[in-house]
Amino acid sequence: MTNNLSPGVATRASNLSTATVVALAMLTMATAVTPSAAQQPDPAAAAAAAHKAKCDPQVAAVRALEAQDKEALSRAQAAHKRFNDTAGRYDQTYTAYVKFRDSGDHLRAWQMVPTIDGLWARLRPLNEELIAARSARASITRQLCAGISRGTADGCFTSNGSCTESLQKQITTIGNSSSRRARLAGTWKTAADEKLNPANAAKGCPIAKTIAPSATVTFVSGRVFVTRGVRTLPAATGMTVHPGDVVAVEEGSQASLNLFNGGIMKISEKTKFEIPNPVTAPPPPGISANLWAKAKQLIQGESFEIKTPTACTGSRG
Repeated sequence: MTNNLSPGVATRASNLSTATVVALAMLTMATAVTPSAAQQPDPAAAAAAAHKAKCDPQVAAVRALEAQDKEALSRAQAAHKRFNDTAGRYDQTYTAYVKFRDSGDHLRAWQMVPTIDGLWARLRPLNEELIAARSARASITRQLCAGISRGTADGCFTSNGSCTESLQKQITTIGNSSSRRARLAGTWKTAADEKLNPANAAKGCPIAKTIAPSATVTFVSGRVFVTRGVRTLPAATGMTVHPGDVVAVEEGSQASLNLFNGGIMKISEKTKFEIPNPVTAPPPPGISANLWAKAKQLIQGESFEIKTPTACTGSRG
């Protein structure tokens, strides 16, 4: 084939191609060396990412401790309620007991001693349970406060000091509960209470005998209860009741008593009957004067002695 281009034209075409290639190469190099504005690193975003990486684990740890602290608080509150409920029953029973003791109604006072003993004995383990629950919560709160303190130093939290205040209050309550240990380890009885001990009273009056009028439950059907002081007990066949006890027979129920070995007394439904003292009280409704006099004779006898915590006294006839 014959080349129709003249030498001059061919040379110019070759030069044009070379210049174009060089320009394209320089443009590519410039693009690679100089990134666009969108590709420039953002200092604020980098700082935020670093802050998140540092704080996220601390926030998660604190949130977990907060949940544990809440559960521990519920357990401590439940233990506190159990202790307070028992302490309230003890205080109420002891107040009634002191009233009987100081008024000279020593029989009623003696009857309440086992109840007070039981409540007092229950207070000791309940107090230990309360101390353990409060101590467990304080341990968790201490970890929580430390986590918040670290997070505050790292800028993850803004602390207002409430965690530390809560911990101090918990430590105070633990101290209060611990101080009760020595008191609960001893006896609730004072010198006046010890004088009510029948064994101690008998030392000064060895020949005395206690006259304690009582009745016996011989039959129970349905819901029947005996109220003695601040206690209410379900009645049962063979149960002994004393003057001042109240027998409550609910609807659809019945009960019978052997009243001071003087005869059987039936109590109908929806009735409350207080056991009287046959020595001082008149006969209750439904009991003849003769039967009541017989009950007195059975209790008093022809000759008897009454023992009290402080003295002995006798009577005949």
